[in-house]
Amino acid sequence: MATWDSQDAAGAMASLLKLPLAGARSRMSGMIGNVNAFVMYRTRESNGADTRNLGIAVDLAMMGTRAKGDGNCVRCILDDTSRLDEMEGSEPVPFVYPNPTNHSVILQSTIGSLGCSYFLYDSNGKTQVSGQIVQENQTIDLKSLPSGLYHLHFASPIWSNQRVVKY
Repeated sequence: MATWDSQDAAGAMASLLKLPLAGARSRMSGMIGNVNAFVMYRTRESNGADTRNLGIAVDLAMMGTRAKGDGNCVRCILDDTSRLDEMEGSEPVPFVYPNPTNHSVILQSTIGSLGCSYFLYDSNGKTQVSGQIVQENQTIDLKSLPSGLYHLHFASPIWSNQRVVKY
């Protein structure tokens, strides 16, 4: 929160983590409510029966504690800011274009995704192409592949999946 523009929902969404007001799960019914009004994210830090959490409302953001068995959170976050300086200004997930394509796609990368492994899977889960991102604009040749929907998976240091349509 110390690096946010403001200590509220706008600051949370503008942060590196892009934290939305996703709502909170009711400990009684299990239903998610308060979407676009409130959210609570748990960290992995705990103290006995309690966990540390980040609560965000439209006009306020704060750290607090909550009972582990209370439920309430929609998603958990890792309470680790050790790499934020490395990530500032670099989008870790490559931009994939043109998509759809009939011949190749370009992985437009930044420093955050260089060295990342990628795997292109067909609709049966078979690996068709794999490699490592070694340059800022890396081309993946798809000419020999049949038309169809493919899944491009990025692994370590980033984890992301994107669909690629070959026509």
